[in-house]
Amino acid sequence: MGPWLRGLLVGHPDPALMAHVPWLYQVHIALAFLLLGVSPFSRLVHLWSAPIAYLRRMPIQYRARDGYHTTRTR
Repeated sequence: MGPWLRGLLVGHPDPALMAHVPWLYQVHIALAFLLLGVSPFSRLVHLWSAPIAYLRRMPIQYRARDGYHTTRTR
C-alpha cells in the first residue's frame, strides 16, 4: 500500500498496486475517499475551516430567561 499511497500523493496512482491488498483495506480506503468527497457538501465542512478553535470552544448551554417558562398561558 505504501507505493500506491506515494503515487497517489504525487499524482500518479497505479491501481494495479492495490490488486493484492485485502478487501477490508480496500473498503476502508474507499470509505475514507467517500467521506472526504462528501465533507464539502455537508456539515463536516466545519471541521476543515477551524478545527482547533472548534475543539477548544466551550459547550453552548441554553437556559430559560428569568420569569420565562416554556409553557405559556394566554
